[in-house]
Amino acid sequence: MITAEVVINLKAFKDNLSLLRASSNGSTLVLILKANAYGHGAVELASVLDSEYIVSVARIGEAIDLRNNGIVNPILLLEGCFDDSELYIASRNDFIVTIHDIVQLESFLRAELPKPVGVWLKLNTGMNRLGIESEQVGLFIDSIKASTNLSGEIVLFSHFANSDNSEDSFSFKQLNLFNIVREKCGLRSSIANSAAFVKGLNCNFDYIRLGISLYGIVPSVDINCFVEGLKPVMTFKSRIISIRQIGKDQIVSYGCKWTSSRATKIAVVAMGYADGYPRNIPENTPVYINGRIVSIVGTVCMDMLMVDLGIDSKDAVGDEVIFWGAELPIEVLAKHLGMISYELVCRVSSRVHRTYLE
Repeated sequence: MITAEVVINLKAFKDNLSLLRASSNGSTLVLILKANAYGHGAVELASVLDSEYIVSVARIGEAIDLRNNGIVNPILLLEGCFDDSELYIASRNDFIVTIHDIVQLESFLRAELPKPVGVWLKLNTGMNRLGIESEQVGLFIDSIKASTNLSGEIVLFSHFANSDNSEDSFSFKQLNLFNIVREKCGLRSSIANSAAFVKGLNCNFDYIRLGISLYGIVPSVDINCFVEGLKPVMTFKSRIISIRQIGKDQIVSYGCKWTSSRATKIAVVAMGYADGYPRNIPENTPVYINGRIVSIVGTVCMDMLMVDLGIDSKDAVGDEVIFWGAELPIEVLAKHLGMISYELVCRVSSRVHRTYLE
């Protein structure tokens, strides 16, 4: 019996992409597959894409893994390269590199590459994570354009710090600065991420970088999403492996933190923090069993957790338990847990069985 399992619906992924593309007003879509496609499987998802889509990852190892598994799409390295040897690998594999500071610029200018590479130049518009300052843009552009290591045109891009917040105003300050710089330098550009795009922030420009929305997840339940019909790609589930009846005032699980207030039936489910389910969860954290919502009780263990079924329940060993999916949206669960859905999907363990549905 398969217990802890992630089911990835490839048709839902492709349907989501079609919906997002239809709303993009002709902008080129860059599909974010970093962190193993947010836990969904980068190679498996990239394998069902048309070859002209640009895919993007954070680190060069992720890009190499895609190439080694037959992915021929253009691949953008969001963090860029950090030494000359990585630039050489990027050149050999036709990766597009990011330049976000003077160290990367100097490495790019001195490198002796087998062939030129595409370059995305990152501008800091206020997030203060990666990116050059606006007064540096002219120098960086002139230096990159003068190098024989450049292939094609430079793309200017930046990243929003607060676009998934319903009361966001900071994004408009970032967008204003980005517009000033992009209009002055005349480069193709990209600043829209999933949150900015689905909110309709009017910043699509030449490229839209789509991550969490590809997987049918709204960046935050608090924002209005104008793209309707997105479907969750991932279902995270397991099965009941034992049921016991307990009386009133009985403790359940480690730490004696939960005590029954009545006689009830407790299901033991093969799911724990070693599978990626959070250990520290609030009371009444929901799961979906046989058409209804019930609550996890007690401390989540390494391999198991317990659920209060109710004394009159008819559930049985082997029944399916859904932790998130169409039946229990991950956005709702994330808000209950005080987490973000990004973290939940990314923390799913490698030991969890994976099934891909066409």
